[in-house]
Amino acid sequence: MKVACLTGNGVSIAYSDALTISSLTEGVVESFSDLADTPAGNALKAFAAQVTGHERDDFEELLGPLDTITQALPMLGGLAAPFQSVAWIADPLSAASEALRRLHRMGVAAALDLIAHRAYNQGGQALNNGAGALVSSLDAICGDDGYTIATLNYDGLIQAALDDTKYSDLAQGWADYDVNLFGATCRCWPLRATAGFHPDRPNRLIHLHGSLGWLKLPDGAFGKMMIDDLRSMDFWKQLKDSDEDIWPLVVLTDRKEPVVSTPPFSIAYEAFRQSLVAMDHWGIAGYSFYDAPVNRLLAEAQIARVQLGLDPPKVVVLGRGDPAAMRADIAQRLGTNVDAFFIDGSGLPTGLTSDAWNDWRNS
Repeated sequence: MKVACLTGNGVSIAYSDALTISSLTEGVVESFSDLADTPAGNALKAFAAQVTGHERDDFEELLGPLDTITQALPMLGGLAAPFQSVAWIADPLSAASEALRRLHRMGVAAALDLIAHRAYNQGGQALNNGAGALVSSLDAICGDDGYTIATLNYDGLIQAALDDTKYSDLAQGWADYDVNLFGATCRCWPLRATAGFHPDRPNRLIHLHGSLGWLKLPDGAFGKMMIDDLRSMDFWKQLKDSDEDIWPLVVLTDRKEPVVSTPPFSIAYEAFRQSLVAMDHWGIAGYSFYDAPVNRLLAEAQIARVQLGLDPPKVVVLGRGDPAAMRADIAQRLGTNVDAFFIDGSGLPTGLTSDAWNDWRNS
């Protein structure tokens, strides 16, 4: 039996309640306030106060305006160019562009630093409550047939639960080299330019929206680092104040549509699409069905199977809530028939021993 599995924030929450979206959002806002000792830090604090002036529990929406701001930076640079000899026009535009760039960098670095440290050092039992339990269940079901896990989480919990000798991801793996990050030497594996995997490893891990370990390096290359190496050097704290041309490869905000159509995320989406079309059983764990690009991918893969003359996939959804209400919500968000889905609302790890899970694995 081969399975294509999608995991969302619910898998991380099973590890620690500190990784709930509302808790992360609160922590991000607090971290913005802690930066208030520089002009850019004060601006970020004021920004957070303005944006959180009404009820808000989604840090992606909180950070989204920062992404929008940075999209304006090339325009500001273009406006300044014709006025290079007119200091009273060019200088304020250049200063505004630099301030906004730094604001965005500080905000993203603060958010990732928070996630990196909350998804760490909770012990083996905490890991087994979510990612570990899911991986163990898939190992038991699939055996040597293998499975694909596509995760929306950046935190590294899934890979911590996987057997390193049996899975591959979108990093080359066999071509690692050393890179210098803020004076420290780190191992780096280049990310694939196509949706390929190690041929001798049955299990696959796909980071649909990037990872704490994914970076764009100064030479423009996309690389995967060991997350623990980055933690040990306080990478994200250094990133906050750095001018080096290093950038995290994550889809961190609610401005997803234009980002996921570009590498490396477009390659991750294509890799998962191939698994969804090829595999008869789909598992969805801890995902709220709020991401439009992901929902579109699931719906299009269902259609593709029909067009290829394949049976509709057998789908299990493990989440939290009333199964009937979950089914109605999923149908609305996917825009497809979900009457045959197996749905359990007890969360992880309980859902992995539920009737829905057992009926799905035996279907």
